[in-house]
Amino acid sequence: MKVEKVPKRSLADVENLLSEDLSEGGIRLSSPRFFSVQERMLLELDTPEEPGSIRALGRVVWVEQSSYTDQFRLGVEFADLSELDRSDLRRIVEQRQVGT
Repeated sequence: MKVEKVPKRSLADVENLLSEDLSEGGIRLSSPRFFSVQERMLLELDTPEEPGSIRALGRVVWVEQSSYTDQFRLGVEFADLSELDRSDLRRIVEQRQVGT
C-alpha cells in the first residue's frame, strides 16, 4: 500500500506500508514511522483482486507501538472515497470474507 502525507511536501512523504486488516470503513497499517492521530493521508491500495489501485483520503484515528518492535500500528478511517473505489473496496472485502 502506498501512503502519501497530505499535503505532500516531497517524495520523502511517500511510503509503502503493510496493510494488516481491511474493511469498508478503513484499514489497519503497520509502519516504521509514527503518524499522529488526525493526520490525513492519501492511500493507494493495490490488491490481487483488482487490476487497478483503489485511492482514498484517510484519517488516522488511533496509533499504538507494536510490542517488542520499532513498528507502529495505526487505524486509518476512509474519509473520502469515490463511488467506483467504494464499490471495488466492497467487492474485495466481501470476497475475502467468503474466502475465510
